[in-house]
Amino acid sequence: MKILLLGGTGQLGSEILAYNKSSNNLDINAPKKNQLDITNKNEIYKYINDHKPEIIINTAAYTDVDNAEDNINICNNLNFHSLENICSVIMNKDIFLIHISTDYVFGKKEGAPFLSSDNKSPMNEYGKSKSKGEDHIINNLTKFYILRTASLMGLRNKNFFNTIISNVKNKNPLKVIDDQTISITWSYELAKVIIQLCVYYPKLHQNMNSIFHVVNRGYTNWYEVSKEIESAYYEQTKNILGNSIIKPISSNQWKSKAMRPNDSRLQIDEDLFKNIKIDMSHWKDAIREMVRAYLLIGDENN
Repeated sequence: MKILLLGGTGQLGSEILAYNKSSNNLDINAPKKNQLDITNKNEIYKYINDHKPEIIINTAAYTDVDNAEDNINICNNLNFHSLENICSVIMNKDIFLIHISTDYVFGKKEGAPFLSSDNKSPMNEYGKSKSKGEDHIINNLTKFYILRTASLMGLRNKNFFNTIISNVKNKNPLKVIDDQTISITWSYELAKVIIQLCVYYPKLHQNMNSIFHVVNRGYTNWYEVSKEIESAYYEQTKNILGNSIIKPISSNQWKSKAMRPNDSRLQIDEDLFKNIKIDMSHWKDAIREMVRAYLLIGDENN
């Protein structure tokens, strides 16, 4: 089975490649941007027709929520118009699309934790662009999964976990928002889910819904996550914490170009995990495993 991975150098894409190499060794082709520009329809058409993938995993996205407010066209090109290109090429082909979306398609209206069937209400340009991308897939394809995730973090690339643990390690004071309720997702576990979906394809897609929420179990906020990272780091390095470097602040005290939901929690789709024989861990367990892996990598590099 040939798989085309878009966004292979990003946080999730690189996690998928690493997990596949260590566990499954599926035939995944992950072209870099200079090899395939997904905002160019002609390049998409040629690449897909030359390589003939059976599954496309789309992890490519513009994810800078604040800068999306000033770069609406760039954001839409990657998060929406690229989906127009992909769908136009594969809509009449026997190709299955796995597309990664976000909790930020919700937020303007209350109702969290949101179900995958709930009406969307994005409140910033990033969320709007991802919502439009979803809609185009839904309206034009019949063979697809949309996986909505939230607050993706892990050891790869720039993300909240790496920012916090670096500051904890160097004892740099931090102020973290404590009044936005969220789900979080460990990129390693999401990568496992995506690989399992490929392994089980096409057996499952005939009898399953097309949109799924994939996040770690339990709900939290950014301050609680940062404190859990700090606590796990000191516990696992066997150091005494002393005074915490992390202090809570309200979202009103944090300057931001983009509006963010006060509550964007996602309700996990349980049937998905039953069918692919794996599960998502509780967010606190995920954080502690991230810290353990971070320290292990550090030790291996010394």
